[in-house]
Amino acid sequence: NPETILLCDGWNCANEAHYHCAGLDAIPSGKWFCCEACEANPAPEVRSRSAPTGDRRGRCGACDGCLADECGTCKWCLDQTKRGGANTLRRPCIFR
Repeated sequence: NPETILLCDGWNCANEAHYHCAGLDAIPSGKWFCCEACEANPAPEVRSRSAPTGDRRGRCGACDGCLADECGTCKWCLDQTKRGGANTLRRPCIFR
């Protein structure tokens, strides 16, 4: 059941587990980490893509982040449909 799968919130961690397989009684309301090492190294907070006025901004196409290649191994890359994921996270690679 896809609604019961947890994705680790550790930096560049692709581990996932059903909440009951992880020993939890319910889906946690906050972040979930698969191990102590991931908890000590959490993923950075994702900034909002929209400006305060609600305008959507695209990528500039000139900075290092816009020109970086996708890593293909982070949980956001693995979630993309082109890599066989369900595209439920809808986030860019950690390097972009």
